[in-house]
Amino acid sequence: MAVKTIQVVSRALTVLEAVSERQPVGLGALARDLGMDKSAVQRILATLHEEGWIRPAPGDGRWVLTGRALSVGGRFVGDRTVRERVRGVLRAVHDATNETVWLTVADGSSLIVADEIASTHPLRISYPVGYSGPFGMGTAGGQAILAAMDGAEVERVLGAAEAAGAAPVLDEVRRRGYAVQAEPERPLWAAAVPVPPETGTAAAVVVAAPQERSSERALHGFGELVARTLQQAFG
Repeated sequence: MAVKTIQVVSRALTVLEAVSERQPVGLGALARDLGMDKSAVQRILATLHEEGWIRPAPGDGRWVLTGRALSVGGRFVGDRTVRERVRGVLRAVHDATNETVWLTVADGSSLIVADEIASTHPLRISYPVGYSGPFGMGTAGGQAILAAMDGAEVERVLGAAEAAGAAPVLDEVRRRGYAVQAEPERPLWAAAVPVPPETGTAAAVVVAAPQERSSERALHGFGELVARTLQQAFG
């Protein structure tokens, strides 16, 4: 027998996620974007504020997240040993490249930034911890994680048709040991290597730079560097 869900909890989580994606955001915009009754959204916002999840943005009545969301999100990668060992990899790659390096983790249909060390260059690529985007072939991190999966897992994530089309790309990622993202129309170029599967974590280490400061040759060097550093860390 299926367990019934609690709709009010589901709606509150929907509002919280919407605040995180749009912040700072006001009541009217949230109600309109979510297609929810304005008074219901107002009550949810008041509750989230009282419980410490959101706070008013200065001056204009819009809402932003508090640090409580980060404290929960920071526990996303459950294996503390893996996070600590990968943190050392991030530091080593950052020290060698002075580019932004992050740990990205697959969660359902999303890729979530679980840790990051940002470049110190004035022009840099950076994502906040907790940032999420789609999990698929559209990023170097997604390709790296998919390449560490077997065919059945890839098909489950992408669907049969997309998995078949992605197979040659993923085979090349497996051969090289890293994925690259270097499309001329995209401002972010990146290389990514999957975290060893024995950790039990579907994750990748990504190093990224603005296109104008990068090259395909540099990206391949980044990929080789991350692969070597992960191998040294995990043996």
